[in-house]
Amino acid sequence: MTLPAIKNKKTSIILASVLVAAFFFSMIFFLVNRGGKRRVFVFPSVETGSSVVEIRRLPETHMSEVEYYISEMMLGPQTERCRRIFPAGTEVLSCMLKNKVLYVNLSKEIVNPETENKMLPVKDSIELFKSNILRNFSSISSVEVFVEGNSAYEGFQAI
Repeated sequence: MTLPAIKNKKTSIILASVLVAAFFFSMIFFLVNRGGKRRVFVFPSVETGSSVVEIRRLPETHMSEVEYYISEMMLGPQTERCRRIFPAGTEVLSCMLKNKVLYVNLSKEIVNPETENKMLPVKDSIELFKSNILRNFSSISSVEVFVEGNSAYEGFQAI
């Protein structure tokens, strides 16, 4: 072999080694720093009576994980042709976890006559809300939902 051929071979080996090392470094960095926890959201479909599953990565914030998850759920789906769980304008008034029970107090906009025919019935919406939370947080054993401080089902027996 001639001297230039040996230099080209060494240069190729060094270049290939650097590229492989950069690939492994990038892969490890990607796997370690994924940008938040993976959470599952289930929203009702517009066309059918089925549900649509969304997967989102939620970053760490000043809020607790459960509060941030609920606030994201209240914003609604990112997927087209999906409905919100609750009508727009519904707010979380309070959220408290005690003895593995999550207490969530929602605003009265949960029952909005203008959007009622486009939404799930209130009881179904609340059940979907609860199942979303229980699916994502194994440390929570049950969810109690209140509307303006009153138990959610007391005022909605007729629905």
